[in-house]
Amino acid sequence: MWLLFSVVAVIAGILREKFLTPRLGPLRAHQAGTLIVTGIFFILTYWLLGNLLAHASVGEAWSLGLIWLVMTICFEFLFGHYVVGHSWGHLLADYNLLKGRLWGLVLVGITLFPRLVQLVKGS
Repeated sequence: MWLLFSVVAVIAGILREKFLTPRLGPLRAHQAGTLIVTGIFFILTYWLLGNLLAHASVGEAWSLGLIWLVMTICFEFLFGHYVVGHSWGHLLADYNLLKGRLWGLVLVGITLFPRLVQLVKGS
C-alpha cells in the first residue's frame, strides 16, 4: 500500500508541476496538490484496506499509520536529497506552515487514515 502511495505522490508531483504550477504559481499549486494527494490517499486506504482495517485492532491501525509515517519521511528525505538533489533546507521548507506549506498534512493524514477508516467502517 505504501508503495502505491509513493507512486501516486510522484505522479501527482509531476502533474502538479506540469498543470497546476503554471496556472496557480508554486505556492498555490503546492497547497492544491497537497490537498488532492491527501484525499487520494484516504480514498485508497478506504477502498483497498477498509475491510482489513475493519477487522484489525485499534493498535494495529495505529501501528500501520506510524509505519507509513516513518517510511514516508525516510523516502522523502533520502530520495529527495540523494536522488533528486534537493538540499536539506529545501526539503524542510515544505513543513513550514507559517509560509503556507502544507506537506505536513499528508504526514498527519497517512498516520491517521488507518484508524479513521476503522471508525468510518464502524470498528
